[in-house]
Amino acid sequence: MDKVGKLPNPGSFPNLAHRLPPLSHSAPRFAGQRPCDHVETKTTQRLDGSACVEQLFAKNVRQSEIPEFDRKVLETLREPLEAGRITISRAAHQADFPAACQLVAAMNPCPCGWRGDPNGRCRCTPDVAARYLRKLSGPLLDRIDIQIELPALSPAELSGRSASIGETSAIVARRVADARDRQLERQGKTNRELDGREVDAVCQLDATGEALLREAGERFGWSARAYYRVLKVARTIADLAAADSPTAAHLAEAIQYRRAFTTA
Repeated sequence: MDKVGKLPNPGSFPNLAHRLPPLSHSAPRFAGQRPCDHVETKTTQRLDGSACVEQLFAKNVRQSEIPEFDRKVLETLREPLEAGRITISRAAHQADFPAACQLVAAMNPCPCGWRGDPNGRCRCTPDVAARYLRKLSGPLLDRIDIQIELPALSPAELSGRSASIGETSAIVARRVADARDRQLERQGKTNRELDGREVDAVCQLDATGEALLREAGERFGWSARAYYRVLKVARTIADLAAADSPTAAHLAEAIQYRRAFTTA
């Protein structure tokens, strides 16, 4: 089961659950992890005049097996996922560090990885599987925009993989770049950076779309944060399709991207 969203790689994120990062000129080390290869560092001046390392996160970070992290460590990610920065306070001073990036995270549905297998290969009890999934709390999942389940492919599907030819990466990249340019021209920022009022202004739905959004929110018990994140995804889907405004079809697609995961 894949989760797509903004979840930082542990090798490029301070382990704030155990200690604050040291003030030094050297690149920090985290809980047995080596520094991320895709992170630049620069020395900045702290409020008290001391030097510290400011990490500039890459645009794309990938991490697998999220539930293997301690839940307390995962919960410290809520602020950077929401605000795109880390605020560290010490004594009478505090400093903000950039932490905005696009993150792609993956996990198995249970510790053995076979939950839901039609051949019955899973040996995990329901309690073990539920405890495994509960490491991702509701507030943390609220901050993950797209949550998609990817079932295993059958041997027949694998053998026929060469028969279907999809779009090239260059074509997809061009469409994404065009969608981003469209957002910057319309509102001066990407859809991710929109606040609630701005979302309401650029994601105006028709009566069908409003009814669909209300029904989905009530059925799945969305929070206000989840509600607006779905609207942002729908707006982005419309931008990829070069549409002036999100339609009910765009909204339905965005809703599908948020149905795959539920905490036990």
